[in-house]
Amino acid sequence: MDYIKKIKEELYDIKSQAKKADITKLHIAPNIAEKVLGNAEKVTKKSISKEYLLGIIDTSLTGRGKEGIYFSGEKIVIKEMLTEPVTIYFSEIEEVIIENRIKKDKKLPYNIIKFKNGDKYEISDISSDYIDAHLFAKLVNEIIVENAGNDFSEKNQITPLEDLGDKEKFAYIKILCNYAFFDDDIIDSKEYEEIINFVVRVKLDKSFRIPLRMYMMNEEKMQSTDELISYLEESCYEEEFELIIKSLVKDIISIFMLKENKYWKEDKFLTKIINEYNVTDGQVEFFIMSYKQTQDILTNKLDDKEIAKKYKDLNANAKLVGMPLAALFLTGTGGVSAIGITSGFSLLGMGSLIGISSLFTGIGPIAVAGIASYKGFQNIIGTKNQQKNNKHRELMLKEIVKNKQLQLQYLIEDNNSLIEQLANSILQNKINDAKVKKLARIAKKVGRSQKNVANDVVNLGEESTLINVPQNSEIVIN
Repeated sequence: MDYIKKIKEELYDIKSQAKKADITKLHIAPNIAEKVLGNAEKVTKKSISKEYLLGIIDTSLTGRGKEGIYFSGEKIVIKEMLTEPVTIYFSEIEEVIIENRIKKDKKLPYNIIKFKNGDKYEISDISSDYIDAHLFAKLVNEIIVENAGNDFSEKNQITPLEDLGDKEKFAYIKILCNYAFFDDDIIDSKEYEEIINFVVRVKLDKSFRIPLRMYMMNEEKMQSTDELISYLEESCYEEEFELIIKSLVKDIISIFMLKENKYWKEDKFLTKIINEYNVTDGQVEFFIMSYKQTQDILTNKLDDKEIAKKYKDLNANAKLVGMPLAALFLTGTGGVSAIGITSGFSLLGMGSLIGISSLFTGIGPIAVAGIASYKGFQNIIGTKNQQKNNKHRELMLKEIVKNKQLQLQYLIEDNNSLIEQLANSILQNKINDAKVKKLARIAKKVGRSQKNVANDVVNLGEESTLINVPQNSEIVIN
């Protein structure tokens, strides 16, 4: 069993058998409130960054993570009342033993952490009241035994799909293809365009592009959606899988919204996943609302104040339906990658408000670098003051144009592949009329997608340029 998954499971056991169950608070990633994450990072003096925090046995009176035992993939940090935090690496621990303290003629078990160098750390009376000494010893000792080679490492608790393995991405994209095939056994031009848009956003490795192309052209045997979802479930932790399922529903809805005059409850493919994996009606409606909001931002040319208001409203609605925003942005949205979206929130000064500013590994430095270069560029071209309300929109447009250009390249490759297949098959007389018609029909749809994306690149590129044009220009003639 994966030891990080085991840590989380054992934490649940500790919580369920806590001596002070009415007081003890347990926080387990990724369902840890942003405020608690911030407090944990602060009191541990950033010994554990909040994106790597697996869980907290919270011994504070407020239950907001200001005291307790903090777990990551390679260490624990113990912060007790009126003391400095103590960082203990799993690789330094020899074992955790149980001793008894005598209080009022009662034996009270507590833990002693013994180190390989001969030192030890005793859990205090107060902290011992919050955890079961036997379960805590069991957790740490089993982790050490299972990792005898000291192969301990941190793991980000919410990872954008673009940072997952390509096999997982491929399985996820196949499910989107299955949905597009579901109603008419073919991926039409708009569906093809949307799926390729997704491929670009999650940065699927080029080695998977040919197998995907064959799958999208119905040249390979289709895998069942149940089988693909089971593969995703086996490839990640339970909490991650819950987010991935919700993200999958969100991305299926992006394709569903291309259809006209259809109510989502009438869509058998979509409702099957929703019912099997406990996605609520409110959450589905939330995804539909977020899709429409993204389209509104792009088509109605909203400025940053209007965009910020929409995201605040989105955040409020997410809380009402119990939807972590990480699920909404796990794969990006509206042609913008997860990193691009988070950078945009940083530009708006909304990272902390939305609560996803540091969920993704590497996003902090990338966002800061992007913002710095953006502001420097604005100063150089003299448009900083005129365009101060369009920073987020411009960032979105730039990334969408970049992704659309790559999307266009993929579509050209797909169309060339289809034309080559047609030509070779006809020349070799190895193809029947039905096959020719099918390939020609697919080529026509891919060509139509190619034309649509090419138009988008031109139109969005023009708007991105216009955003940077000063409203009042002076022409000096010597």
